[in-house]
Amino acid sequence: MTNSFLETEREPKRKTFDEIYEIFETIGYGSNSKVKFGVHKEKGEKVAIKIISRKKFKIDSHLGFLFKREKEILKRLEHRNIVQFCAAYQSKNNYYLITKYIKGWELLEVINHTGKLSEFTAFKIWSQIVKAIGYCHSQDIVHRDIKPENIIVNKMYKIKIIDFGISNFVRKNELLSTNCGSPLYTAPEVWKGKHYNGKKADIWSLGIVLYLLVCGKPPFYEHNNILPNNITYPLGLSESLVSLIKRTLSFYPMKRPSCKKILKHKWLTENTKLEKILESEIIELPKTNNFKNIKHKLNINDISNHENDMTKPKIKKETSNEIQSSTINNLSDIVNESSTESSTESSNKTKIIRKNEIEFEKDYNLNEKEILKEKKSDLSTSDEVSYMEMEREKEHNKKKNKKKTTKKKKNNKKRKKNKKKKRVKKK
Repeated sequence: MTNSFLETEREPKRKTFDEIYEIFETIGYGSNSKVKFGVHKEKGEKVAIKIISRKKFKIDSHLGFLFKREKEILKRLEHRNIVQFCAAYQSKNNYYLITKYIKGWELLEVINHTGKLSEFTAFKIWSQIVKAIGYCHSQDIVHRDIKPENIIVNKMYKIKIIDFGISNFVRKNELLSTNCGSPLYTAPEVWKGKHYNGKKADIWSLGIVLYLLVCGKPPFYEHNNILPNNITYPLGLSESLVSLIKRTLSFYPMKRPSCKKILKHKWLTENTKLEKILESEIIELPKTNNFKNIKHKLNINDISNHENDMTKPKIKKETSNEIQSSTINNLSDIVNESSTESSTESSNKTKIIRKNEIEFEKDYNLNEKEILKEKKSDLSTSDEVSYMEMEREKEHNKKKNKKKTTKKKKNNKKRKKNKKKKRVKKK
């Protein structure tokens, strides 16, 4: 009797990973992991499953810490442009980190296929990346591996950021020391082994991505070539775009603008206005194709560039078996919610995401008057203080150098006098 009673009182066991998910093709690889395409057996929900072997944890115990940190970071983040966390499991052989599967192409694939993008198309993609990273920074999280391979784009130019494997939590004014990230997109202060501001390092990576979008190639290929004079800008780029790239790729980290400052930059504000006008005219455009009227309204000379942006990127269709290249047919919506998921759950998730976005958007959706005021001060107060400290250090070092030179001069004079005295004595 006692045994039967205890059996009824026992809590039901949590289902194992194999009981819940079914694994299919490999769709990606990491340095210590692989990512497979999977499906929830009951809900039919498509997921991406990051798998790390327990054997690697024994070899490198730091991997366990990174796995837990990535899980906590993904749990905290709720944004429409960031991959959504589902669950985490462990078995005898592996650890599993499960996120929603995203339909689309890697941004690098799009650039390789289409070449450099027009400014307006680049704006549509890059502005979403900035908003997502800005949201991460508002949650005291730095990505540290921003690159086109970690950005998924669909045919409607909607993006999602993935792979938070080396991301980290940061406090205010906290400096990091780990040399990590992809070489082409890593800030100079990071690969030099110095203590660095994680948020400012992310801004550098954003600048490299923007340059790649509008130029079709990175500004640098080797660390030795990373110098201000080595950055070349092709003809045809607008002055506001060049100024934005220069600011994000400043060699002084504290001179780089924050994500909130970037969203107030002239290049983005002008393109947001253009986007709104084009959205209002989008119904009439296929019938009349009368871009002259829009040109008159906008008073923009180079409307031909924006005309080209109305066409969708021509990307080759793939077969269903080519999931490994992360190119999927019939890309409809990047949100990728399951059809079997209840409407109440999906509505609650969208509400949470929208609340987080509204809190962040309140800071950068300013009036034109406020934007004009902001132009007077390029650097934020915290940036100004840190920049002033840098200048003071420079002045202090200059004074030290002057003292050293004066001492050397005095010593040289004394030596000359002593030599003369010795010569006189010999005579």
